[in-house]
Amino acid sequence: MKTSKLFLALALALFAFSFSYAQQEQLYAVSVSVKSNDSLAAHTEANQKLVEKISSIIYSEIINNKQYTSDDFALEANKARILSLIASEVRVNIDDAKWTGKKCTMKGSTSTDIYLLAKNVEKRLGEPESPAQNGGGAAMITAVSDNSAATEEPATEERKELTEQQMIAASTYLQKGMEAQAKKNYDEAIRNYQLAVEIDATSAEPFFKMGNAFYELNRYDEAITSYEKALAIQPDYADVIFNLGNSYLEKSNFPKAINAYERVLSLDPKNADAYYNMGVALFQNGDQQQAIGAFQNAARNGSRDAQTWLNANKLTW
Repeated sequence: MKTSKLFLALALALFAFSFSYAQQEQLYAVSVSVKSNDSLAAHTEANQKLVEKISSIIYSEIINNKQYTSDDFALEANKARILSLIASEVRVNIDDAKWTGKKCTMKGSTSTDIYLLAKNVEKRLGEPESPAQNGGGAAMITAVSDNSAATEEPATEERKELTEQQMIAASTYLQKGMEAQAKKNYDEAIRNYQLAVEIDATSAEPFFKMGNAFYELNRYDEAITSYEKALAIQPDYADVIFNLGNSYLEKSNFPKAINAYERVLSLDPKNADAYYNMGVALFQNGDQQQAIGAFQNAARNGSRDAQTWLNANKLTW
């Protein structure tokens, strides 16, 4: 009889605990605004910031409510990894997204049980750190409905045809390409950039990144084609023009390289790298006097390479 009562008491206690435990699931909703070179890049960064903001809020709540069992969880040295693990555990719904030119304003939310999440994260924290964890967590991003596409304020007529799901897909491919490129997996990066532009060919960013990947593979003609496509969308993108000049320089097409660097300097008159590379192109093209002038401008704007070259040739700046 005593055993039966004890069992009943334990069962009631477990039922009460289960009931209160179910109440721990909470809704977290945040919004972010991002400006970037173009709307696709802004969308990609907004996704990332949305996840980071939600993860930070959840982390603070776990710490403040002491929803952890190991003191390692609260160590400042572990914070970055814990935030990464939290990000990989949550599913963020994009409730609304609006574009105005190069600005993306995004609202997102997630519903999660912080006790259960903290338990999962604490377990993973005790496991050996994998390369994927070291690179940061990636939350599942989902769109709530197609209605969000109607709120978009497109910069171009073509962008009106893109749904929220398409924007997320293009943004995801861009992000995957950047991750592959960071690991020097250039072929994989190119494949992802190509998938991004198949969805949205009105964004300069994936063409720019693709050009950089081709450049690293010494495929300069394809790099030039990618850069030109980026510039057709955004003619004043100085970084693209600079890398276009570098591609022409590698092909020994010095006049076109010089022209590209001049375009960069018209946008950024103190760009030491542009002055220095233009000096190299001028020198290789046989115009030594103008090359010296370019190197002197580069040196005055802080180029150590230009200063070294001028000192070696006993020239001032």
